[in-house]
Amino acid sequence: MTTITGASGGVTAKNITDSPISIQNGLSEEALLKLLEKREQFLELTEKHTITDAALTAFFATIRIEKVPPEKLVETMIDIAKRYVEQMDRLSTLESDDPEIGVLIEKARKALEDGDTKNGERLLKEAEEKEALAAEQAMKLAEDAKQAAGKRAMAAARLAVEQGESAITRLAYKVAADHFDRALTRALADEEGFRFYMRDRRANALFRHGERHGERESLLTAIELGKTNLSERPKDSYPKPRTIWETS
Repeated sequence: MTTITGASGGVTAKNITDSPISIQNGLSEEALLKLLEKREQFLELTEKHTITDAALTAFFATIRIEKVPPEKLVETMIDIAKRYVEQMDRLSTLESDDPEIGVLIEKARKALEDGDTKNGERLLKEAEEKEALAAEQAMKLAEDAKQAAGKRAMAAARLAVEQGESAITRLAYKVAADHFDRALTRALADEEGFRFYMRDRRANALFRHGERHGERESLLTAIELGKTNLSERPKDSYPKPRTIWETS
C-alpha cells in the first residue's frame, strides 16, 4: 500500500530529504518518479515564496477533509500553494480610498496568510459590502450632480433665448440669431424639442435679417436651415415653431 503524509511544520526544505511531504513506497516505479518530480516542484515553489506554517497546516487539513487520493496529493498541494501565493500578491496591492475598508482588507490578508480562510473570507465580505455601499452612494451623488448640471445648462440656454427674444423686439435679427445659436449649444442633447425650436428661431431670425437688409446670403442660409430643420422635426416639438416657409 502507498501512503503519503504531510508534516505540520513550516516549509523550509531545500531538498527532497527535508521535504514536509513523505512518500512511502508502494506505487509503480513510474508513478513514484512522477510524485517525486511533483514534490520537487512543490519545494521549488515554497523556496521562492513565503508560506506560513499555519497556511501549510490548513493546506493539509483541506486535503484530508476533501479526501484527496494519495496519488493526487502533491499535485493538489502545488495547486493550493500557487493559488495561495497569487492571492497574497493580489491582496498586497488591493487598496481602498476608505481607511476603514483598508484596515479590513489588511486583516483579511493576515487571516488568509495564516490559513484562517473562514475569518479571512468573512472580513473580505465585510469589506466588499462597505465598498459596494460607498459605490452606491457615490453613484447616487453623481446622478444627482448630473441632473443638477443638466438643469443649470438648460437654465443658461433659456437665458440666452430671452436675450434673443429681446433682440427681436429691437429688430436686431442678426444679434438674435447669434443668441439662439448659443442657446442651442448650451441645451442638453436629449432636449430634442427645445433644440428643434432654437434651430427654427435662428433660421427665422436670419431670414428676417436678410429680408430687412437685403442680404442674400442670410436669406439663403435661413431657407436651407429651415428646410433641414423641418425634415428632422421631432414628434413633440417645444413649442411648435411658427416658420415662414412651412406650407399649411
